Amino acid sequence: MKRIFALWLLLGLGGMLAAAQLPWRNSWPRALAEAQKSGKNLMVFIEAEHCPYCERMKREVLSAPDVVRGLKAFIPVKLKIDDPVVKREFPGTVVTPTIYFLTPKKELLIDIVGYLNEEFFYWRLGAAEKEAEKLKRD
Repeated sequence: MKRIFALWLLLGLGGMLAAAQLPWRNSWPRALAEAQKSGKNLMVFIEAEHCPYCERMKREVLSAPDVVRGLKAFIPVKLKIDDPVVKREFPGTVVTPTIYFLTPKKELLIDIVGYLNEEFFYWRLGAAEKEAEKLKRD
């Protein structure tokens, strides 16, 4: 029984460690400057305080090891929906969570409105990567 509990605890901590690997930025101007300097695309996660689906998305999806690895190609930014930056830069955002994948020039690759499970998020992440490649070719 102790071994099962230890294994369960270890697996639980593994999920938390994966979540810690996502280096969130909380400043839009700094993240945008970083993207422009590095050429990396951005993933903007817009959340609301007390939003259960935002918390679930961070806990179950954005901390999944495959998703964390896939997001290494992006600069992850976390913003609150009532932040003036969101109202100025993402004025159509009314639902949380909303995620925007953008180029360093702020061109929209794709957006995700609402909660997606890990499988569908990973599929949409692939769509963002394909759209980024398409824009580079054009």
